[in-house]
Parts: sequence; C-alpha cells; structure tokens
Amino acid sequence: MTAPSPAGNGPSPRRLGKYVTGPLRLKQFFRAPGDGRRQPPIPAQALYWSLLISPLLRECRFPGVEAVVGSPAHSALPVRTSFGDDALGYCTERLDAEATRQAAAPVIIRAKRNQAFDPTAFIGLALDGATGARCRRPGCPLCRPVRHPPQPVVGYRHHWAMISVVGTGLALPFDVELYGPMLAAAQKRFRGQLPQRCFQDGQDRVEVRDAADFDSWETWRWETVRVLRYRQYKPDGEGIEAYWLTHFSWGRVGSRTLYRLPKSRWEIEGQGFNEAKNRRGREHICHHEPNSLWLQWRILVLALTIERLYRLRYLHRGAHPVRTAMELVRLLRLCLARPARLDSS
Repeated sequence: MTAPSPAGNGPSPRRLGKYVTGPLRLKQFFRAPGDGRRQPPIPAQALYWSLLISPLLRECRFPGVEAVVGSPAHSALPVRTSFGDDALGYCTERLDAEATRQAAAPVIIRAKRNQAFDPTAFIGLALDGATGARCRRPGCPLCRPVRHPPQPVVGYRHHWAMISVVGTGLALPFDVELYGPMLAAAQKRFRGQLPQRCFQDGQDRVEVRDAADFDSWETWRWETVRVLRYRQYKPDGEGIEAYWLTHFSWGRVGSRTLYRLPKSRWEIEGQGFNEAKNRRGREHICHHEPNSLWLQWRILVLALTIERLYRLRYLHRGAHPVRTAMELVRLLRLCLARPARLDSS
C-alpha cells in the first residue's frame, strides 16, 4: 500500500477544490450553480461544494454533511459557514439540476483534449438503466411501484438511466435521466420481428435486430439514430436482452461489430451503478422531492468523474502515485482530522 503523503504534499479537500476550479475550469459554475432561491442567507457555492465533496468523503446523508461542516473540520473543506440539513433540502429543491448537467459535459471534452483517455479507435458512451432509492410509500412523482405477484404493491423505487464514457481505460459517468421514450419505441418496433442475423459468440447464440431510422432527440444534431437489439442465449437456455443506440451507419459499423463494440458498457455497471450504490450513497434518499433527487444524482455522477480525473490522471503526474479510491478517501478524511492551526498574532 502506498504510504500517505506528508500534509504539505498530498491530496486534500482544498487542493481538490483548486483542481476543480483550475484545470477543470468550473470556477464560474461554482459561483453561480443555478440557485433559484431569493435572498439566500447561505451562499449556494458553500452548499454545492459540500454536496459535491460529501460522496467523496463517503458522507452521503444530509445530517452527516451538516455534522462535518459544523465541526472544526469545516475550515479544511473549505466551507466558511455551517448550516443544517434542512438548508440542504431547501436549497436542492431550488437549484437548477440542468445547470449541473451543462457543467459536466465540458469536463469530459476537456479530459479528452488533455489526453486523459487511453489510445483507442473509438470513445464509447454507454447508456444503461437501473433502479434504486427504495421507499415504503410514494413520496414524489418519480416513485414507481414494486409488485411481487400475486401480492399487491410491496414498495416503491426510482428508475434512472446513466450515461458514461467507456472503453478508454477511464470510465467517467456524467449524466443521469429518467428512462426515455426511445426504449418503448424500440420495443414496439422489434416486437414480433424475426431476427435479421444470427451468429455464435463462443457457446452463446446471438439474435440481432437492427434499424437506423428512429427519431432522434431535439437536442441531437442527427435527425435519426440507429438502434440495435440483441438477444444472447446461454447453453442452459438463459437469455440476455439489450439495446444499443448509435449514430454509426451500417456502412461504417456492421451489426455484428456493433454488437461487440459496446460490451465495454459493463464498465458502467461496476464503475458506475455499483460504485454509486455501494460506496457513494445512491440508495439513500436524503430529501424526497423530484428536483432534489435529480440534483443529488447529477452531483453524484459529477463527483465520480472529478474524483477519477483527480486521482487517476492528475495526481499521478510528477512524484504523485496513482491512488486507490479508498486511499484517497482516507487522505481526505485525515486532512479533516488535523487540528486547526493556532493564530499566534
């Protein structure tokens, strides 16, 4: 295990903040992260930075964030004021979640320009869905019932999709969204159709359906997009179904090649959903209100991207070693545990 760096040389919340506002160029965003409050008593910058760094410290509940910023450690975060968990709830209801989305995309573009990714022919974007943030009673319009037939509704959960850079040696999740209409359109189109191509993948049999004329989103520059659906059957009869979306034409990437390319999407499972769920508090509902949920999820994926760029690409330059995620957590927490310096003036 790598030995912790001296206090003056290793990673710290303050140095992480300088990295975010410096090389990642998010200084202007942090000054104005889409605050919709009128005459706020607590600056949005302090609240937003606390929300961003809290999953990196693995302090994922609002009372935990309140405890950290209310302790002598707040000077090391850096956060100049303390606040309660109710202030976080009030603020996250009124911060523009779309502003966080708009801030995340340029970070990915800047990472590419700075050669943060391994050399590769293509940079993949994997889109996958998951469920989580379970609750016993519906608390917002995003809650969806959970049924276990023949029992009635046994609870509620939230469905969301994550998009991440994959296949480059560095998985960077950068946005979350509700399940969109594209999946429903693809299921309707391919239902009842015979497969266009069948082939073997090792011992598995694969059936492929492929169409390139699905309507795109208004914000995309392509009028239509291509959707490939495959079903992969194991020797024991178990079947796996998935949908790929791309703007690649048939002439550029055939169905079989397209089936193989996005297999790196499994990075989004291990380094996206599982990381967010098991270590960063995605399963916990801090404040059960739609905008607050969207904002918390988007801040979480932005925090994951920042943490990986800081830990795996930025810190290993010069004499800094590449650190594991847990090593970085320990070092950040040790900085909070150091006693405040006495003012001898």
